[in-house]
Amino acid sequence: MRQPLKILLSKDFGFVRRGVPKLLVNQAWSEGEAFFRALLTSALPIPRLNRMEHLGGCHCGNIHVRLRLSKRPEDNPLRACTCSFCRSHSPRMVADLEGLFEVWADDWSLVENYRFGTRICDFLICRRCGVFIAAVAETTAGSRAVVNVNCLIDRGRFTSVPAVHDFEAETRENRSSRHAANWMPTIIRR
Repeated sequence: MRQPLKILLSKDFGFVRRGVPKLLVNQAWSEGEAFFRALLTSALPIPRLNRMEHLGGCHCGNIHVRLRLSKRPEDNPLRACTCSFCRSHSPRMVADLEGLFEVWADDWSLVENYRFGTRICDFLICRRCGVFIAAVAETTAGSRAVVNVNCLIDRGRFTSVPAVHDFEAETRENRSSRHAANWMPTIIRR
């Protein structure tokens, strides 16, 4: 007899998969929030998610994210840059100064804080499945991030064509100032 599917709702409403068959995980990623709601029993307290709140994470389920945006996904400008990291990962990045990015992991030892170039921000990558989640920096305005929408469950709703930027000539000071001014507030839950 098959064991029942176990999906737990964490205290801050992130979904935690336990013993989920790969077929169901793929279905969950393609169908999004509606799939998780259908699986959860009505006995669980389920908050009503704002249409501008987006959940996601890495492929293996170790890293979890919640992204709150002030605009609908299709109205958020996306960006890409020409650095070698972005060219090899093809992220579609978003930041909203009026939003909030939260990230947490089941096992932080499986999260790589990769730094290169000017070494002023961490590129959060899952060591197990290789998914690039976000770039995070400590700035004069606090923790800030730019988020890869490809890691979100509803990534298909982000339909704008990314504007390509070249930051190679930027000084370290200018880059830090740009992060503080343009990246979104971030909470890293360790």
